[in-house]
Amino acid sequence: MTADPARAARDEAAIAEYRRLRDAGDRRILHRSVDGELVLYRPDELGFRRSGPANTIRTRRGALALAVGTGILCAVCLIAGAVVAAAGGPGAAIAVPGLLFGAVAAWAAVLGARERRAEGVRASRGVPEPSTGPGS
Repeated sequence: MTADPARAARDEAAIAEYRRLRDAGDRRILHRSVDGELVLYRPDELGFRRSGPANTIRTRRGALALAVGTGILCAVCLIAGAVVAAAGGPGAAIAVPGLLFGAVAAWAAVLGARERRAEGVRASRGVPEPSTGPGS
């Protein structure tokens, strides 16, 4: 718990509003914002989750960097596989990792696009950015 009674009261009010909306069938996500307040985000406002033990991509730029990097690796593997196959070697052994890199690049591009849309929705609605830290 927090030592600030005013913040605890705001948190309780946000939790009560979350429960009321959930019981009414509204789908909201209760998440801390960068300023530490509990905010009820719509799914399109949250983007991708930034917290959790395995989530290392935390920004749209991070998703873009992952997409570009794995896209380059995909292209290199596919070109190398084609060259090796043209020379009569096992080109598929090199091309298969390229396809996996391509799948990761596509996944990262989807994450980046989702976060870009969420940034626009948050800006238009005046909702603060979600927190990136643990316990959010």
